[in-house]
Amino acid sequence: MKKNNMMRIASVLLVAVLLTSCVIAGTFAKYTSSATGSDSARVAYWGFETDNTDIVFADLFKTAYVNDEVLSDGANAANNTAAVEETDIIAPGTTNKATFSFDYVNYKTDAITAPEVAYNVTITTAGSAIAAEIEDNTNIQWKLTKTVDATTTDVVAWGTWDAMIAAIEALDGDTATYAPGTLPAALADGTVYTVEWQWIFETADDAEPANGSEMAAQDAIDTAMGNADTLDAVKLVININATQVDTFDAP
Repeated sequence: MKKNNMMRIASVLLVAVLLTSCVIAGTFAKYTSSATGSDSARVAYWGFETDNTDIVFADLFKTAYVNDEVLSDGANAANNTAAVEETDIIAPGTTNKATFSFDYVNYKTDAITAPEVAYNVTITTAGSAIAAEIEDNTNIQWKLTKTVDATTTDVVAWGTWDAMIAAIEALDGDTATYAPGTLPAALADGTVYTVEWQWIFETADDAEPANGSEMAAQDAIDTAMGNADTLDAVKLVININATQVDTFDAP
């Protein structure tokens, strides 16, 4: 009898333990939710060089005239003259040229082919100066050409200073803002512009004034310029600037 009671007590305790275990186990079941947020960024690429050196104008008026100077020692007839290079002057019969470009070639990867921000490009000739006598002399002419893939075309054929200056300043496209990922068409990769000048001498060139009295009158103008108390001067400056513009709305 005592043994049966012990068995019943043990059974009751076992049932109690099992029930308690179910209750305890049930307390570990619950709703769960989770979320993770993250973000990363890099600096937008610009790509234009800080100091673009593609304007090579140092030689526009350099070594434009070679003068044969008679040497004082005439013992050797073959060496009786020497070529003397006069730099930074213009004279009838002289000509020269210089190039400029503003290529966007500073790519970090092939995938980045233009600035990743909006920007303006301005091309001006601020700082340029030309004497009226040079500007008005029809024998002194100016030209602007464009070379792309070894093919050269005239932007402005031989003509006036003003026409050349206007064509240079128009290369920025007069566009208020270039969108990210775009480039000015006139400054496309590999495009090179050439400024050229000439002071026409007596040749058969079609641009030369006609023979006779008209040529004599032009010769008189040229001669007066060369004999002036203050010799006239010309200076060409080209300024190309790319500047980011703010197109972002404040958060």
